[in-house]
Amino acid sequence: MVEQKLLNIFENWEAELDQNEWYFRESFEELTEGLSAEEAFNAIPKICSVILKLNNSFLIGETIDFLHEIYNVADTTEIHSFLHEHLDEIQKHINQYSDDFGKNAFNGFKELIRLY
Repeated sequence: MVEQKLLNIFENWEAELDQNEWYFRESFEELTEGLSAEEAFNAIPKICSVILKLNNSFLIGETIDFLHEIYNVADTTEIHSFLHEHLDEIQKHINQYSDDFGKNAFNGFKELIRLY
């Protein structure tokens, strides 16, 4: 559910962003609204899967920011097993397709949850 909604947000993102500079912020807030900590934690694999599907550096950066936001809603620093198991794959994908913003955002996220 979260994965498809996130992909839908990215469909016409350039036009949406032209109309509303807060498009991503507002869209992400809609996705997290009403989520319990457990639901947010359980959404982490889907968000990681979206990162692995993207090859647009800007969208990767936005998705990393959303992953960070989901962790805030989950209210935990517990490393999700999916993230732990796919960390190398995610890191390689980010290194290949993302710009410095995305790379720095992911490094900051890893520091936050003590994922070294």
